[in-house]
Amino acid sequence: DEVQETNVEDLIERATDHRDKGKLRASVIDLKSILRKDPKHTEARLMLGQIYLDIHDADSAEKELDAAIKLGGPEKTIQYLRGKSLLLRGNFEEILEQFQIEQSESAEIQSKFELLRGRSYFGLLRHEEAKTAYHRSMKAYRKDINEERPHLKITEPPEFIDAMVGLANIAISCEQWDEAKKLLNRASLLVDNNAFVLASKGEFTFRQGELSDSESAFKAAFAKRPFDPKLQIG
Repeated sequence: DEVQETNVEDLIERATDHRDKGKLRASVIDLKSILRKDPKHTEARLMLGQIYLDIHDADSAEKELDAAIKLGGPEKTIQYLRGKSLLLRGNFEEILEQFQIEQSESAEIQSKFELLRGRSYFGLLRHEEAKTAYHRSMKAYRKDINEERPHLKITEPPEFIDAMVGLANIAISCEQWDEAKKLLNRASLLVDNNAFVLASKGEFTFRQGELSDSESAFKAAFAKRPFDPKLQIG
């Protein structure tokens, strides 16, 4: 039993390393190996669900998240991941109904839920409400890293950058070019070569008619997340 447990822990470590390097197929193989040994391994279920979300496989993600919640996995984390699955399906109104923000929630959860709401409002073209939600997400995030989890960096976890990119995308959509440029420059200073920042830069430069710069930005974004259907080229 001890040898098997060590093997499982090694597989989790290797799966995490593969995932962090963007080698999702290898990570999935390791996680499925873990679940064959131990179908009740909650961490493996959660990680597998997150990977399925990364490749936009909402059905498979929801199956793993359902299993994780039955195993007693972290309820709010799983609820947030289910919200991301709803985003993939375009169920924006459902998210706005389900993800109400309680002030009693941790700043981390408030930040994540506001991010879901911002993306949903943006999907519905309700730009002013999206802006408000993104700003609330960033405010809660700052409270999180300043008061509740001070060991974290401004870009880890990524919700702050995600909200900033969301604001940039609104500015691009509304043709507010100076505001979009300011937000993208600020995001670039905070995090180096983030795929979503690069993709927004690609959209910004494309809309400006700077096609060579746009192509370079999109290619760089794809190189960071070649598994992401939204960033695939051609």
